[in-house]
Amino acid sequence: MAVPSSAAQQKTAGDLQLWLRDELSPKIPAPTLAVPHGGTALMLLGLKESSKDVDFSFTSREDFARFLRALGQLGYRATMELEARPDERMVRMENSKRRVDVVDLRWPTWNAWRITRTVLSEALQLPMGKLTAARLDRNAVFLFKTHPLRDTDIVDLRAVLDAAALDEARILSLLDEQDLLHRKEFRGIETRHEPLLKVLELRVRVAGSLDLIGPDYRRRIPRFARRAAAMFRELGLDRSLQDLVDLLRGSEGVVSWDDIVGSRFEELRNRLAATES
Repeated sequence: MAVPSSAAQQKTAGDLQLWLRDELSPKIPAPTLAVPHGGTALMLLGLKESSKDVDFSFTSREDFARFLRALGQLGYRATMELEARPDERMVRMENSKRRVDVVDLRWPTWNAWRITRTVLSEALQLPMGKLTAARLDRNAVFLFKTHPLRDTDIVDLRAVLDAAALDEARILSLLDEQDLLHRKEFRGIETRHEPLLKVLELRVRVAGSLDLIGPDYRRRIPRFARRAAAMFRELGLDRSLQDLVDLLRGSEGVVSWDDIVGSRFEELRNRLAATES
């Protein structure tokens, strides 16, 4: 998991919006959609005061490339480039002379979450010239925040629940969509990353995050908590949820799912494969 440079300064939602409107947008030559992610999304929702780095994901390669070029024109330089996953590119851009000095970009997914039409359906569009920032609704942000399993992210999940009631029907539809998108890839022949691993990660991390937030908070989202637990049980793994969460938290997310699933890999893959067209 990438972390911001230690010297990075805290940015507020106001700092971010001024930077997008006055500095970045004039460098964007064509309509471009950027989706603030993680702590940046929480900041724009008023659920977090500030953030050291700002995070964006994109729905198209062209939008990602235009945003990246605009940063380069403003004097930002890449300090980290990697494939966070075999099918996920991450670039960190930094410029210590700018108020917004650390910017993380990912495409086409962020921690394997995909920005779909369903995800964007309740986003607030913030137009700034040719650039539009899509502020995701708190339900989508909450779901995406279940991935990291870090202590800071568990605090963020609780903060979202403290702020206002969530729409469980929407969260469940978002969860089901993301899970189904991965399962539909099981029978594909051009997949670069074994999709069963994405399903394992998604289900263990969502169930694990809901376990970590504690019973008082789970009672505020009972349907979602039950669904997450049921989706984990459906995997039929020999390891307990607590064991897997401890493993993920202690290994920076790098685990051998082959060792955990063992000889049941193909059986599990066939059983979970989506039959929908």
